[in-house]
Amino acid sequence: MADANAHRRILHLRAGRYALPLLLVLAGLLLWQAGIPVPGLPVVVDLGTLGGRESVATDINDRGQVVGKGGTEIGAWHAFLWEGGRMRDLGTLGGQESCANAINNRGQVVGWAQTAAGRMHACLWGQGRIRDLGTLPGFPDSEARDINSKGQVVGESGSQFETEHRNWGRAFPWESGRMRDLTRLAAGRTGQTLLSAEGINDLGDVVGCAGALPIPLMARAYLLSQGRVRQIDRAGGSSGARPQARRTPRTCFQKGPPQIQEQPQMASPLDLRWFLNLRGVLLRLARWLLRSICGGS
Repeated sequence: MADANAHRRILHLRAGRYALPLLLVLAGLLLWQAGIPVPGLPVVVDLGTLGGRESVATDINDRGQVVGKGGTEIGAWHAFLWEGGRMRDLGTLGGQESCANAINNRGQVVGWAQTAAGRMHACLWGQGRIRDLGTLPGFPDSEARDINSKGQVVGESGSQFETEHRNWGRAFPWESGRMRDLTRLAAGRTGQTLLSAEGINDLGDVVGCAGALPIPLMARAYLLSQGRVRQIDRAGGSSGARPQARRTPRTCFQKGPPQIQEQPQMASPLDLRWFLNLRGVLLRLARWLLRSICGGS
């Protein structure tokens, strides 16, 4: 009888030792499943939409400001800036749609917006205003792809319509109110035309896609540093930057309302799958606790 009482006391002591850690683990799991931030555990935040059903985030800066495009109530895409838990519509240049592609640490946003005439123009959002960056001569459309901390913008000027793709685009840099053809600025002549500029760092180095006109069958990635094309992939195959013989329209180039597809609803904390998942976790924890309590008895 004395041995049985002593055994029970040992079990109670072991159970008490593991009770608090187990409760903390369970509390963390419950908070995580409910979407409440828990230190050390990742949390997916739904940024919302602009009144529609879909949205896409494209970039984030070191201040946590997020940009992208969101569906509106009328089924169009609009550029947005998300900060402090709120998504703000950045508007257009008088047309129906727009898209934000990049944001720097100063909060300047670049992308494209439709004009009242239905053309797509590169634009810069900052200080509560939208600025039309224009296009290169001979091209009706443009799109800004990136911006560095100095406010230098790069992108592509070309055409958004498939029937006009006979005129391939040109990479451009924009600074201090002026857009220029990047190929003409490059000191290192390579026989390649710089078709697009996809990114720029704070040193002014630019990367993008190059090809030989009039029909660039094989696209090549390039690095433009200090005014010279320092690196172009000369391997036998495509570099992967833009490998198609003819470009397919980018998502941001698509005209008209977005194609809405039915998306499965996210499981709520009351969903059956949530309970099944939690039950499995609890069973594993219970088995571990029993082994820990009874292992030495």
